[in-house]
Amino acid sequence: MLTVIVGSSEIPMAEASECWINQQLGRPRREGASVCVQVAIATADLRMRLSTPQCASGPPGRAPSPLELRIFELWGQCGLSETDFTAASLIQFLHRVQRYL
Repeated sequence: MLTVIVGSSEIPMAEASECWINQQLGRPRREGASVCVQVAIATADLRMRLSTPQCASGPPGRAPSPLELRIFELWGQCGLSETDFTAASLIQFLHRVQRYL
C-alpha cells in the first residue's frame, strides 16, 4: 500500500488524484510556505517512508536493501530530493514506483 502525506493530510495513493496533489502543494506554496511531502510504502516485504527535504529528518537508519535502494534512486530521479520539486514529479514517482511493488 502506498500512502501520500502532504503536511498533515494523509491519503491512500489510490485516492490521491492529480488534482488533490496539485491543491495540496499549490496552496501553501502560493502563501510562501514550504511543503513537506512523504510517501509511505507498506507491503509484505517492504516498509519505507520517503521524505522531501522540507520534512524534519530522524536519525539515520540501516543500510537499504537492493529494492529499497532502487526506490530511493527513483525518488531522486523524479526530483523529489530537491527543494523545488513539482507536483508532476510526485505524480510521476507514484506511477513509476508501483512497478517495484
